[in-house]
Amino acid sequence: MVSAGEIDQVRAYLRQRGVRTTPLPDGRFTLDGAISGTVERAGLVLAALRAFVQARVVSRSR
Repeated sequence: MVSAGEIDQVRAYLRQRGVRTTPLPDGRFTLDGAISGTVERAGLVLAALRAFVQARVVSRSR
């Protein structure tokens, strides 16, 4: 289970990466930016991991 504090951290990280997250009344989130779609809490974490990995790949290729 993903805690509310972890969700806050994930949303802040995605915001830094240019991905806007908007909570929906049913507990899911919409993503808008380099990553887009509608996800549940676990999907939000996976989106942040994807953004993190992409950032690492780009920084290593420089």
